[in-house]
Amino acid sequence: MSALRSARRPFAASAGKALDAARRARIVQVIPSLRVGGLENVVVRLVEHFVPLAEQAVVTPAGAGPLAGRFPDSVPVFPLGETHRPSRWNAIRMARLFRTLRPDIVHTRNWTCIDAIIGARLAGVPVVIQGEHGREAADPEGRNRRRQQVRRFLSPFITEFVTVSRDLARWLIEEVRVPARKVRTIYNGVDTERYAPGDRAAARRALGIPPGWRR
Repeated sequence: MSALRSARRPFAASAGKALDAARRARIVQVIPSLRVGGLENVVVRLVEHFVPLAEQAVVTPAGAGPLAGRFPDSVPVFPLGETHRPSRWNAIRMARLFRTLRPDIVHTRNWTCIDAIIGARLAGVPVVIQGEHGREAADPEGRNRRRQQVRRFLSPFITEFVTVSRDLARWLIEEVRVPARKVRTIYNGVDTERYAPGDRAAARRALGIPPGWRR
């Protein structure tokens, strides 16, 4: 929330919504794909949480996918892979889109979305957050030297790195050599209202399990 507060500034809006616009930041969430996965599910919940607090958009370098239908109707989704194959020009394409969207914050994630960092800075976005949700299957231990070097090179352009574990934070600081002051850990939480204990008897009936049955 600190980034959200620091990035608030007035942006273009109709006269009738000027007051509300001045209080709401614009956030672009950049995700690897629109396939259903753990990281993507976390972003869906995050977007839902921020609906009353900020104007949002979702961008992915990949094509369309089933996850697009799970975002709120008020949140536009931009699958860049539908019009262009991912290439060395991704950062330029993202910069063009960001200039149109005029976000206050771009929150990008993992190696797949690394071009969004360059695109955001080319577009003059004031706050860029790089989320590290886990390492890629092609580099499970994070030892790829080129990827480490690119992250280190881009670190001056990143406002804050956010990891979901202490191990990822340690890796960024000790192996990638990102300044520790730029690294924050926020664990993946559980929505205790959505995933609260329910009626056990009703659940058994719904699943066709006899009341006294035990394995």
